[in-house]
Amino acid sequence: MAKTRRHFRTARDRSLGIFCLLIALTSGCLFLNMSILPSINLRVDARDEQRDVTFAPTPAPTTIKGYVGMLRLMTFSDDEANPDPVSNNNSLPKHVVWVGKKTACSKNTDLFVYIPSKMENFMRRRLIRRTWGSVKSVNSISITVVFILGKPVDSNEQLMLNNEQLVHEDIIQVDVHEHYRNLSVKAVAALSWIHERCKHIRYVMKVDDDIFVNIFELTRNLLPQLHPDSLSVACHVVPAGISPIVRSENSRWYIPENLLSGRKYFPAFCSGYTVVMTAKTTQELYKNSLKQPILPVDDVYTFGILAEHLNVTFMDVKGNMSLSEASAMKSYESGDVQNFAVDVKASANIERLWVLSLQDAMKKAS
Repeated sequence: MAKTRRHFRTARDRSLGIFCLLIALTSGCLFLNMSILPSINLRVDARDEQRDVTFAPTPAPTTIKGYVGMLRLMTFSDDEANPDPVSNNNSLPKHVVWVGKKTACSKNTDLFVYIPSKMENFMRRRLIRRTWGSVKSVNSISITVVFILGKPVDSNEQLMLNNEQLVHEDIIQVDVHEHYRNLSVKAVAALSWIHERCKHIRYVMKVDDDIFVNIFELTRNLLPQLHPDSLSVACHVVPAGISPIVRSENSRWYIPENLLSGRKYFPAFCSGYTVVMTAKTTQELYKNSLKQPILPVDDVYTFGILAEHLNVTFMDVKGNMSLSEASAMKSYESGDVQNFAVDVKASANIERLWVLSLQDAMKKAS
């Protein structure tokens, strides 16, 4: 009996010792992790390729004054109440680029998807990564999905973003404050990235981070309608002459008098919640961005002003997209899957639509 108790105490003491050792190791790791975070970030910056990509053209004009007069680029601070322009007349925002397996287009990438997002939208990015953004290849289309972010408010948020990038390698960060009037800068950054790194791709999709994409319907029905050698854009088209240019400084959509002078309406453009285009179109839009002043209304600028004189063919597919979460869910549940893009606010509905789209895809494949 006494021998049994001794064995019990020995086993108990060993277990307790191992438990204490694990606690000590865990505490040490946590301490080391906190202490070396700055050095990890430095190593990430040193290891990964950072490129200063300006948006100014290299040919004429050759003077700083010429660049300033031509570009008049407006970027704003993150102060929503008082969005005073940041002084950047002599130099344009540059990319802060992380190169990873996902952010860099592979040689096999056919469709490059870029998703403007913000630091606080981590759960949206997580849902996309878990659902439709997890598809790497379908219907003979190889897919790369990345997120375009600006600068967070403080260094702690930047550390969190660095860690997210280390895990997922699907973030392209632009050196500009997150502000709705800086969305056009992020758009040009995406175009520039595609221009430099993705010359071999066939299609590009820009989609907001609150949109569910039925990647099966997209690749099966829509992409075949866009010939890779054409200048074509498929989206919810806003016709020319119906969207007035707002000159009131109190408006979110304010356009200064020195931009689009003499015009009262915007040209035809895409409502930017979901836009699908050929890679050739993206290349031409980027080239035109080197010549055009950047407007702080990103949809109009990217898919209207830049496309205006390029003979781009607009394909209006708003009938295959839905801004009504409830009606789209009803149609998916009934088996009538036609919308390849759905505006979704409830996280659970994104997962539900994902399951239903998988079921529909398997049904159609059988």
